[in-house]
Amino acid sequence: MKCTRQILFRPLLRKRCLDSGVGTLIVLAIAGGLLPDPSALAILLAALSSGRVLLGLASVVVFSLGFAATLVVVGVVAAQVGQRILDWLSSIWAMRAQIATTLLIFGMGVVLTVKAAYQVAALAG
Repeated sequence: MKCTRQILFRPLLRKRCLDSGVGTLIVLAIAGGLLPDPSALAILLAALSSGRVLLGLASVVVFSLGFAATLVVVGVVAAQVGQRILDWLSSIWAMRAQIATTLLIFGMGVVLTVKAAYQVAALAG
């Protein structure tokens, strides 16, 4: 099932979209760990040019493991925080925050427009 924005805001389908198991996180970590980091490749090439093949390979492995661990941690945090954020977005406070920011932006636009009008009037006068 594809989790679109419309589905995420429907309470019955939300749980289905947000449930991701440990297997999904492991696959994400493996996929991310397989991608070589440009700085790891630079270290590998520098190590190969100096004749230290094992040091270069170890550097690439360590970089990949670090990236995979980071992806797992970010996935776990996103899974834990994601439900709370979706609950907050469906509350009245989210609507109030949207109205407040809209009024703030509109108010700043009015203030800047009035200031600009006074400056244009001063230049013309």
